[in-house]
Amino acid sequence: MFGPNSRVPIRSTAVTCAVVRKNGQDKTGSAQVLVMRRTDPVLAGVWSLVTGHVDEGETAWQAGHREVIEETGLTPDTFYTANVCDQWYNHHANVIELVPIFVAFVHDGADVSLNDEHSELKWLTFPDAIDHVPFHGHKRALEHIRLTFIDNDPPKWLKIEIKD
Repeated sequence: MFGPNSRVPIRSTAVTCAVVRKNGQDKTGSAQVLVMRRTDPVLAGVWSLVTGHVDEGETAWQAGHREVIEETGLTPDTFYTANVCDQWYNHHANVIELVPIFVAFVHDGADVSLNDEHSELKWLTFPDAIDHVPFHGHKRALEHIRLTFIDNDPPKWLKIEIKD
């Protein structure tokens, strides 16, 4: 029989966002993804996408948009839900982590200003970014984003209208 603590809860307290820039109109590999080397103690040295926690009173998309600005100094030109989530089992907390993923498009030549959560950055093509990030969920998300947002025009219903 199952005891009262035999369930694995689902926790969703963080978001991830792929920051993308397109170089011209060519869809065949000219788009680049921003990856950043983390400095926090747990993931120091790991290359990742923009990632952060949802603050009290925020929606997931608001947190994703805020994290892009805080971690990169960039304000997205357009912002989308990627319509996928990263998920994994966190054995320290005995929870399944569920992380919504977003896509932020910025203009080519945008100047990145890293905060203290990262030590360096790279703009990489999608295949190179997929090879660079260590997290399986980020790899899968980048493949999906390339197919949905780069190789094709994204569905209009995925766009999030940001109002100041």
